Amino acid sequence: MKQHLFLDVNDGSCSKNLQVIATTANASSLTSGSSIIATGVLQHSPKNEFELNSEHIELCGGCNIQDGYPFAPRKVYSTDYVRQYLHFRPRTSHFSSLLRIRDAATRAIHNFFHKEGYLHVHTPILTSNDCEGAGETFAVVPNNQETLKNMVRSHLLPEEAYFNSKTFLTVSAQLHLEAVVHGLSKNSTCWKLNVLL
Repeated sequence: MKQHLFLDVNDGSCSKNLQVIATTANASSLTSGSSIIATGVLQHSPKNEFELNSEHIELCGGCNIQDGYPFAPRKVYSTDYVRQYLHFRPRTSHFSSLLRIRDAATRAIHNFFHKEGYLHVHTPILTSNDCEGAGETFAVVPNNQETLKNMVRSHLLPEEAYFNSKTFLTVSAQLHLEAVVHGLSKNSTCWKLNVLL
């Protein structure tokens, strides 16, 4: 019987795993996807940059793959499959790498515009304006029809009841940015970075 197990542990701080060497006695209750605290000696390894020779492993949260956890170890899943599990997908190497790239790109863009003297503006997500008039807008109304019915007043249409006017997801930040620029000094330039739906 094997005396040692080799665990790939990732705390989410980078894309690389840390190999943890554990005795079978210390790791007998662990399954893939479990949350652990491992203490031991961090040492150089011939194949890895570092490995942790564990002295103690504490199970913080188990993961039962047979009871609904969607990702089995050493198996590759399609992006469409992974997207179905929003709360678990950052645990996959693909999506965690994507989040790190987006973070780095957003930070670089922010730093560039800040150094160039631009003003970053948060424009409204919800608006009563159809800014461009060229695309389809998405109306925002309460999902609960009972709530909507209770809010309707005689002078308002049902889609106007919640915000007192028709309200949409914004299709453009341009109108708001133009208004902001005119309220600042003549040397001010604004920029906006939006997340697409």
